[in-house]
Amino acid sequence: MPASEVPHKLRTVMFADVSGYTALMEQDEGKALEILHQFKEIINANIHDFSGSVIHYYGDGCLIVFDSVIDGVNGALKLQQEFQKSGNIPVRIGMHLGDVVVDSTDIYGDTVNIASRIESIGIPGSILFTEEIYGQIQHRLSRKCKYLGTFYFKNVSNALKVYAFTGDGLAVPNVEQLEGKLQIPLKSNLSRVIQKKSGFIPGMLLMVLIGILFFVRINNNNKPTQEIVEQVKRNGITVMPFANETGSPELDFIGATAMNLLAEGLRSSGQIEVRTPYFIDPRPHLKNIQNYEGYNPVDQSAQEMNYILTGRYYLLNDSIFMSAFILNAYTLEFSTQLAIAKDNSSSFRNVLDEIEQKVLGFWLTKDNPYFQQKTPLRDSYIEYNKAISQWEKSPSEIFKHLRNCLQVDSSFVRGYLLEIVATYIYRTPEKTDSLIKNLERRNLDLSQSERNYFYFLKALNSGNNKLAHDYFFKEYKLAREDLFINSGAVSNAMTLINNPQEAIEVARQVDWRLIDYSDCSYCLDRIEYLALALMAMDSLDQAWNILSVVESRQIDTIDMNLKLLQVRVLVHQKKWSELHEFLEKSRTQDFTYGDQLYLYGWATQEAFLEEEIDHALELGQQTLALIPDQEKPDQAARLSQIYFCMGEFSKVEYYLKRVVAQFNESLADGYQLYYLGKLGYALGREHKVDEATTMIQALDTFASPYLQANCAYAKAQIWLGLNAPDKAIEFLEIALDKGQQFHLFNFEYDPVLVPLKKNVAYRQLLRRYN
Repeated sequence: MPASEVPHKLRTVMFADVSGYTALMEQDEGKALEILHQFKEIINANIHDFSGSVIHYYGDGCLIVFDSVIDGVNGALKLQQEFQKSGNIPVRIGMHLGDVVVDSTDIYGDTVNIASRIESIGIPGSILFTEEIYGQIQHRLSRKCKYLGTFYFKNVSNALKVYAFTGDGLAVPNVEQLEGKLQIPLKSNLSRVIQKKSGFIPGMLLMVLIGILFFVRINNNNKPTQEIVEQVKRNGITVMPFANETGSPELDFIGATAMNLLAEGLRSSGQIEVRTPYFIDPRPHLKNIQNYEGYNPVDQSAQEMNYILTGRYYLLNDSIFMSAFILNAYTLEFSTQLAIAKDNSSSFRNVLDEIEQKVLGFWLTKDNPYFQQKTPLRDSYIEYNKAISQWEKSPSEIFKHLRNCLQVDSSFVRGYLLEIVATYIYRTPEKTDSLIKNLERRNLDLSQSERNYFYFLKALNSGNNKLAHDYFFKEYKLAREDLFINSGAVSNAMTLINNPQEAIEVARQVDWRLIDYSDCSYCLDRIEYLALALMAMDSLDQAWNILSVVESRQIDTIDMNLKLLQVRVLVHQKKWSELHEFLEKSRTQDFTYGDQLYLYGWATQEAFLEEEIDHALELGQQTLALIPDQEKPDQAARLSQIYFCMGEFSKVEYYLKRVVAQFNESLADGYQLYYLGKLGYALGREHKVDEATTMIQALDTFASPYLQANCAYAKAQIWLGLNAPDKAIEFLEIALDKGQQFHLFNFEYDPVLVPLKKNVAYRQLLRRYN
């Protein structure tokens, strides 16, 4: 069979091994054989319950493959449980997720090799696994695990992050005592690994390591070729974050700070154009895209930037090492070393300073004013990047680091802007307004980009969606191919002004086919809004094609938004049999119960929005069948939505009253107002007029001035339930005028507003705001 036809599949691979079997054979052959028999018996009795297949037994070990990560993990946990019950089977397990080559009797590939390496450093009773598996299960299983560190293994080119399951009698290796098929780990256990060898080898190995560092220093003499220096002056350079190889994600801020300082320094020359990481140059992505449709990177203009400035940093014993180098942007191959720095691991600031001075020295003179502001700028960026590292994790930590950032340098504009963004996202509009006024009073010197972004945020917070769009679009026109800015412009075109044609035109500036979607959240956001825009323009087949291709590149995890949009396309195309197949397939893949439920509920609502009532009823019944206990409090909101689409308003009232009972009396949240509006709609549909009108009056009493749009929207919902469409439209117009969260994009996907779709006055309102 030609190599191109050999079947490749994504699989979870497990190695299980009886620890100490060889030594036991020497001591007691009969006991060893009995243990091996029990080992195989337990595997054969349990593995098929988790869709696992034994590829083969080898001596005292076994190679097993699973179709899904969840099955693989649950299978491993079950096996260790059974091994422990037996009392005398010391088994260690290693697992990895990746691509394998499959034939009729065996599997091959790096994934198999890596699983074997992971198993080799385990201890009896342990289950170790890689980052690829951790990424799939971290939000799906309640099982606790421990990060052991980052290690190099024999015959594995890249360092691997290794995790261990904990609890329920599972053993966790002591990192300082790890053995197995290790090469040189990146953590501080290097010296202990060396000390396990004979006295002669560590001396030789240390000399080799020192020699390599010395050779890099002397051979490159810390000087790139003059040709590279001059090309950077002419064409500019892309500066990327330094790679964190410490094994500690909490140190990511160091690499981001190194990038910020070098980019700021190079820009200060006034002669070098600098791109930071969000700029999209298609060439670095060719490793994954492989000349899609004949795309040839060599045909790029000679004026484009040819180089990337980046680096890496890692811990060794009690020191931190950092290196900076230049890569060829066409091939991503190493071009030249720029600098190496080392200091005590607690003195990373000194390392940043040394790297900064050495690298910038190739392009800046020592008397450049930039070097005078180095320390406050460095410390501001450290706190700024620490705040970013806490995004979606800890609001209190975000604001703490931003306060520190601005204490170091009260003129650091980025710190103020990020603080405004954080308060806006965490829904504290009063605080956002106060911060905006504070920045205006300071009268700081903002760059053109900072000014555009500030006025965008100010307009957004005041509810002026059109003005917010216009300011962001000014920034977009300065950097059309900056992927981060481009993504924002695509989403703003849809959410702020409901203009799918503009969204499509903006998205075309960066070809979606040239992007690696495996680890880029805003890349996915961009493609999802592009798909929404195409759907709005009735280009359903094109939207489906884009979503399917992007999904095929999502190796690391299932992106639910992609799945939801695929459901939307199938509903719009009225492909009901394909939709049911799609939903059924989700029940056999690595979807959590919650994800399955959400997907079915979404399909029900999509059918209702398209006024396919019979299909909405059928899908609603299928969703309800997935919820055996409909009295669980955490299902109340979901059940209210399903029964709404099925037209059972007494049940909508019942479940929404359970939801509302949990609310804070101050009604400080827009989502709470939305549920109140929906409850009022249900009461109106049940002809409970007095109760519904009382809710309208209560909204005036409790809603804060910053939630006027939300309040108006909720009133519109209630008036619509009371069969007063003119009053509903009146309050929808107020909601649009006040802005904030409510704009035309939301109107399209609110099931409460479906009865207004054919209302002439409502259509005129939409046209006026479009």
